Amino acid sequence: MSTGPVQLCNRALTMVGGATITALTDSSKEGILSNLHYAPIRDEVMQTGHWSFARARFGPLTHEVTPPAFEFSGSHLLPSDSLRVVWAGTDQKTDIQLDSYEIEDNKLLADVTTSSIYIKYIKQVTDTTKFSPLFDSALSMRLAAELAIPVAESAGLANTLFQKYLALLDRAEAMDGRQGRNQVTTQARHIRARWSQSSGGVAFSGG
Repeated sequence: MSTGPVQLCNRALTMVGGATITALTDSSKEGILSNLHYAPIRDEVMQTGHWSFARARFGPLTHEVTPPAFEFSGSHLLPSDSLRVVWAGTDQKTDIQLDSYEIEDNKLLADVTTSSIYIKYIKQVTDTTKFSPLFDSALSMRLAAELAIPVAESAGLANTLFQKYLALLDRAEAMDGRQGRNQVTTQARHIRARWSQSSGGVAFSGG
């Protein structure tokens, strides 16, 4: 069973030498920063990985009457808790994906004009009791990387913590592969590639 948001933030704060908090509503610097960053960083880490507790299936998607302005002939509403679509198709019994689709404004655009699209996706989970231990560690490490500059005033520490976060994502990918998936996510490698190309390496938010 996972710890709560306060405990996860305190794990991050201790990594950067900050004072611990008793609630996200604390008026201290650490409380204000934790309250500011916890939810968006939680969703970012969840969206980035392929965490089993956040996987979901849904369908068929609701087809909208009004088509996209161009390129695709159909627009389909995604679930409100969708963070990332990992598979979309019209056949529930095979793993054959749509030839082409795009996600815009929480809608899936494709050349399908009926309500016949099914998806596998990563959903937003806010209940910390659903989190896995590895997700807890990744989230705390990612929060620590975000807090290192405002709390510890150290870009070097921020970089070190972010690299440790990426290593945790790699571990999660490896474990995901051993649990029977034949398409392991490569999000961590994509993030690392973007990270190595960025200047300064301290603009973390947004993955």
